[in-house]
Amino acid sequence: MVIKRTTNSRFLLKILSVLISLLLWVYVSNSEHISIDKNIELEVLYPSNVSLTNEIPKEIVYSLKGPRAIVRLILDREEKITIDLRGQKVDSHHRHFFNFKSSDIDLPIGVQVLKILPSNIELSFDEKMRKSLPINLQTVGSLPAHYKMISSRLSPTHLEVYGPKKEITNIKEVMVGPLDMSAMRGTGRRSLPVVGLSERIGLTSDTLPEFIYEIKPLKANYLLRDIAIQKVGNKKVLKMNVSKVLLMIYVDPDEEKLTKKDVKVYFDIPPTAGEHLVPLKVKLSDRADLFKVEPEAIKVTVE
Repeated sequence: MVIKRTTNSRFLLKILSVLISLLLWVYVSNSEHISIDKNIELEVLYPSNVSLTNEIPKEIVYSLKGPRAIVRLILDREEKITIDLRGQKVDSHHRHFFNFKSSDIDLPIGVQVLKILPSNIELSFDEKMRKSLPINLQTVGSLPAHYKMISSRLSPTHLEVYGPKKEITNIKEVMVGPLDMSAMRGTGRRSLPVVGLSERIGLTSDTLPEFIYEIKPLKANYLLRDIAIQKVGNKKVLKMNVSKVLLMIYVDPDEEKLTKKDVKVYFDIPPTAGEHLVPLKVKLSDRADLFKVEPEAIKVTVE
């Protein structure tokens, strides 16, 4: 008897579940209908020896209409349409046309597609080509008054690009920048974005080129005397031929003058014993730039 009652209970629960599902579906189907646009990512896969020669949309827009509750769920769902040509004949002599249909995406019952934009696309290809090109740095503005460029270089000086052979053949250089010279001071390096290339042209490296520079003032307008030299390192220094230096710096006339607390002069202790000639390093406040340090290097004896 116990087993019979349990079986009957399960059967009734199944019936009840089906009835509830049907009631929910009827409610949803008869709820307010709305229209939305859903952007669906487009992915095109093709052999590695060719490149696309025409621009294609990154997304296909499906205009949908259906019950509010269901349509909202579709809107939050991630979708992708993939066109895979890797197993087909793909070269510069073949064009491929594709029409987008409602069946390209999974839609629940009750949701209809009103419109697809674009409704079709054409894909054309060319032989893929690689080429190393010189970098052309674009700049704007000029260095601040009383400053000059001591040294500068691009690293690297060339970039390798790839893309359709017809396009790559006509490209003579890669433009980077623009680099605003008006705000540059001191020493440093700036990453340079690549500009002017079409979406069909790619770079073989993800590393951006850099502009490496040293900019110094043309003159000093402020002196700091008897700045103590600090030592950085674990080795013991037995002797230094100089313990204090003179700093010649340039400070913008509108800025507050620096004091000894605003600067640091130091050297890295060599790792090996004996006498060494070591360069001095200077750390200044952002309000000033070094014109010269005297002396620029000192002799130290390491234990």
